[in-house]
This record gives sequence, structure tokens and C-alpha cells, in this order.
Amino acid sequence: MRINFLLPGILITLVWILVKLIQFFRKGREISYKDACADTLFFASILFIISKTMFPLDIGSMTSISPSPNINLVPFVTIQQQLSHSYYLVPLRNIGGNILLFIPLGFIVSLKYQWLSSLGKVILFGVGLSLIIETIQIPLNMRSFDVDDLLLNGVGTIVGYGLQKLFRVEKFYYRTLSN
Repeated sequence: MRINFLLPGILITLVWILVKLIQFFRKGREISYKDACADTLFFASILFIISKTMFPLDIGSMTSISPSPNINLVPFVTIQQQLSHSYYLVPLRNIGGNILLFIPLGFIVSLKYQWLSSLGKVILFGVGLSLIIETIQIPLNMRSFDVDDLLLNGVGTIVGYGLQKLFRVEKFYYRTLSN
């Protein structure tokens, strides 16, 4: 049986909305606009990453569990193979996609969590999340663990962080949107 992301995505979103409603009523209905925006963007970023890296998921079929997982621990091997592909959309989709996937996370994470305000911490967070995802993918037959994905996701995290700093979103976020 193949599970696409729609049903799990709806369930995860409903749970998230329930948690946010509980927080809203516990805080005496005082949640700032900036916190609501940051929470929503962070949640959407994580949900998007999960939808692209973990789904579709095969359950109960002979191909759902791989007896010998596809693992690449040598940096730049997959990137080099993709760049040498004769059709330009292959590297664009795979390399560009891995970078683009983590740009929103790098953009929002230091706004949401002040303890993650330095570039080094944001990179560790992005690469750490990528490592968790890649590790979960090891037993899944349709997915693989690739160190190049960690590198590209890290680049995406750096780009997102850089864009946030470039456009001085942090100043706007803390001054303009504060209650």
C-alpha cells in the first residue's frame, strides 16, 4: 500500500492547530502576531521538508523494506554524477531541490528561536535535521542516505539565514511586529 502525504499532512496539521489552540487559551488569549507568524512559517517549513523527503511511503509491500540500503558516505560523488548527467533538469531538480528545500528553515529558525541566532548554530540545526531525515530514510527502499544531501541541505540553510540577514528581517521582526 502506498501512502501519499495528503492524509498524514492533514492529521499533522490538525494536531498542530489543536496544540496552538490550547496554547492560545492557556496564555489568556495573548499570542503576538509575530509569534503566530513565526510558528506558522516554521511549521510549514518542517511540513514541506517531511512531504518531500519521506513520502510517498510504501507500507506492507515486498519493496517497502530494503535488505541492503543505498548509502553514500563519500562527499560530492552524487553531486558529481548529477552534474555530469546529459539532461540539465536532473542536476537542477536534485541539487537545486535539496538546496531550496532548506532555505525557508534557515530563514525562519533564528527568528523563532533566539538561542539559534548565530550562523553556526543555524547550520548545526539544519544539518542535524537533515541527518535525522537521512537516517530515517535508510530502511526505506524508495529512499537513500546520501552525505551529499546533508551538504546541500546545509547550503540551503546557509542561504536562508543569509537572506534573512541581507534583508534585515530580524530588525523588522523584533521592532515592528512586537506587541
